[in-house]
Amino acid sequence: MRSVPAKVILWLVLFQAIIFLLSYWHKAIQKICIPIRDNKEFKIEFSSVPKLLGTPDHEAIAESEKTKRELEKLQELVKKRKEADSLHQQIQKIEVDTSEEAEQIKIYNYSKDSIFALDNFFQSLYDIETGQSKKLVRIVHYGDSQIEGDRISLYLRKKFHAQFGGGGPGFIPIKDIYTPPSYNRQASENWIRYTMFHDTYINNRYGYGGLVFRFSSPKTNDSSVKKAYIAVSSNKFGKYNRATLLWGNVEAPCDLKVTIGDSVYKTQLPVQQEFGMVAHSFASGTPTIRYDFKATKSPDIYGICLDDTVGVQVDNFALRGHGGQGIFKINPAHLSMQYKALNTKLIILQYGANGVPYVVGPESAMHFENFFYQMIMLIKQANPGASILMIGVSDMAHKVEDRYQTYEGIKLAVEAQHRACQRAGVAFWNLFEVMGGKGSIFQWANQNPPLAMSDFIHFTEKGCALVADLLYQALMNEYVAFKKRIIAQKVEKIQKNIYQEIQTLPQ
Repeated sequence: MRSVPAKVILWLVLFQAIIFLLSYWHKAIQKICIPIRDNKEFKIEFSSVPKLLGTPDHEAIAESEKTKRELEKLQELVKKRKEADSLHQQIQKIEVDTSEEAEQIKIYNYSKDSIFALDNFFQSLYDIETGQSKKLVRIVHYGDSQIEGDRISLYLRKKFHAQFGGGGPGFIPIKDIYTPPSYNRQASENWIRYTMFHDTYINNRYGYGGLVFRFSSPKTNDSSVKKAYIAVSSNKFGKYNRATLLWGNVEAPCDLKVTIGDSVYKTQLPVQQEFGMVAHSFASGTPTIRYDFKATKSPDIYGICLDDTVGVQVDNFALRGHGGQGIFKINPAHLSMQYKALNTKLIILQYGANGVPYVVGPESAMHFENFFYQMIMLIKQANPGASILMIGVSDMAHKVEDRYQTYEGIKLAVEAQHRACQRAGVAFWNLFEVMGGKGSIFQWANQNPPLAMSDFIHFTEKGCALVADLLYQALMNEYVAFKKRIIAQKVEKIQKNIYQEIQTLPQ
């Protein structure tokens, strides 16, 4: 696209002085033309010869005002040209990694109508990076035992915090079968844990992680006052300055006391069925936050988030043995409300390992594909403004007679997951191929130090850190491509506007 040449800038310096002199002293010249392109001029004509002796000439005044407006438009075009040039220089500095190594770990970031699957998430990152947003962006990482105990998620969290800001461990369940090193937790022993997989709840109003916690059974008729507490802290992920209690389904008023250091806050959870939050902000640090509850009937408590108010957060939701089917049990409207309230912009799905043994041929592979497609579409419905990334199953082996071998149907399973992502228009990361394909689990297990455990399914901590690092590299390479693309679109838009404005200038 052609734009305003640099020589126009030189005219701007003398232009107003020339017009002034022409308007008051010159009797002969009634037209001046300034070339702005090879075949176009910026032309100013006077309807009459300007008068002297201080006598007002209304036509000359009107012509002068018109000239002033046209000059301002020209100045604006020059300003836009400078902006486009500056953005173009930014594009030249952005380098997308096209090496063979980057190709091997790439994310399949599918697009439709020039909109890519990860664009919404990347736009949130770009808004943080450019200072246009001060909101916390949340990533939700769902999975099975491969990510249990904050495995993989922990290392992703560290990387996002380092580059985009953020602090704290994110989501903390009230009770779990495994306590990761990410946080410290102390709680009364009367908490009951319900999940969307095991020990399912009586209704479908789960927290966004598929969990519900109560200090009394929903089926009890005991009307006595009951008490419970939970205290959490973390010093593993830098400072945090906000604690948020997530709750819902309050059938009887519940007194709540929140203690943060020397500060005590008292409130009451009101009777309501819908999702609610109690958030407290405080000076940035790593304080212990304690919640004390008192009620005749426990409300549904979904968990606690320890976050910073800006940057990126990664929440870990792992259920051992879970294949993802529990997600279908969560009320979509209830889930949607939570995603929105917590500004969830990326949802990572890492399921499939527990279903691989049952993928034995084309028919079972088709069922596998349809299952994941329906799961993706349910989540898209609950959070249409978020991006979704599926991590394909990793290589895994089982014992056949006296030796271990890779599951025969694992490649069929990976391809089925990939097709589901293509159909749904979401991103896919082929961890099976990233590891090295069939049999790579043995290579990982035989590394020194080992990257996989001796069960030839799960990763060691070293393996988890490596998977997180490779995934982050792949995400950031796609993010770089996104930045280059949107800046180029801005340049094109500005240049198009300049061209359109030039067409309106006098012939």
